[in-house]
Amino acid sequence: MPWLYSCNGKEYSSKFKAIKENIATGKAVNFHASKSWTGYDFSIEPKDTWNNLLLHEALTVRDSYRYVKLYYSGGADSDLVLHTFLNNNILIDEICCFKSGMGSADYEIDNFAFKTLTKIKTLIPNTKITFEEPSVQDYKDYYSNKNWTNEIQEWNYHFRLGYHNDIIKDHNTKSGTINLFGAEPPRLAYRNNHWYTYFLDADIEPEENKYNFFVENPKIHAKQCHMLLSAIREHKNETEYNAVCNSAEHEIFCRDHTGRHDYNKIFPRRVEFWGRYQDNYIELEGDKLHFTAQKEKLALESFMKEYPDIIKKWKNGLYTMYDLDGWTNGVPEQGLVGVHTKFYSLENNTVETVDSLYPNGFSIDS
Repeated sequence: MPWLYSCNGKEYSSKFKAIKENIATGKAVNFHASKSWTGYDFSIEPKDTWNNLLLHEALTVRDSYRYVKLYYSGGADSDLVLHTFLNNNILIDEICCFKSGMGSADYEIDNFAFKTLTKIKTLIPNTKITFEEPSVQDYKDYYSNKNWTNEIQEWNYHFRLGYHNDIIKDHNTKSGTINLFGAEPPRLAYRNNHWYTYFLDADIEPEENKYNFFVENPKIHAKQCHMLLSAIREHKNETEYNAVCNSAEHEIFCRDHTGRHDYNKIFPRRVEFWGRYQDNYIELEGDKLHFTAQKEKLALESFMKEYPDIIKKWKNGLYTMYDLDGWTNGVPEQGLVGVHTKFYSLENNTVETVDSLYPNGFSIDS
């Protein structure tokens, strides 16, 4: 079931269209979880084990689709999806690793995904393994197209050409194909002495024919929420509660307590630079290029010397496209302001909105 936006009583799969309705009418934009979440009681931890829940989910996905394509980064989330299928002899038709084509910016794929797939490829002879990598010419062609800003999805504001460009290809949208992703670890919020789970739309990155393995089924999401909540209550003090799901220093803790940690394996760490965007930039001929992640910084640096004109076309198009009356998240390179789902109680069967919980505006420090 798709995750959707709504504004002024209308539903949208596109965030851009929902924002344009907001600008035209002044009505709020809402982001809705999958319909499978409707009426689900997240306050009850499923009794089944984590591994059994994952096994049943993998079987459900396999039985529901003709062609299962896993997008694999080598990170802890997609690695758990991969090994859930592998360890239970459930066929994945294709494993796709999408690179940016920019050397050091592809360190996750080169240093982690490639090594894992090389190690297991003899165990999965019926699985196609694909490494997609755009060339410099692909970047030139893409950003030289005057219509590129009309074809882009909201999540593809980075300079790097990402999986978003791949997932909309005909062979990935035809009937019976599902594009499987290792999304998403839980987001928890502690507010008014009460625990909730929620997501931002940027966590989910809703796309056609995209299946987020850990959240589409509310039972799996409820389980990972309660696993993490139990660990927080045991190991963290109240001053840390809202930082656990929002700070890099707690990343390993979250992995350990949501069933993602393999003690025999090292996973890439997320290196992100959210916060003061003014501090996170490099310069191209005196023009600031802001970034939110280490991979984006490395990608920009790799193109700056030899292909500065391509970067200029990207930035000019981005600034034109994101001229959206207050919706820019600081600068266009940081994407658009996030939209929250509802907040689902982990302590009783109630649901709140961001406005009811945070009447003065959302803050993880609240």
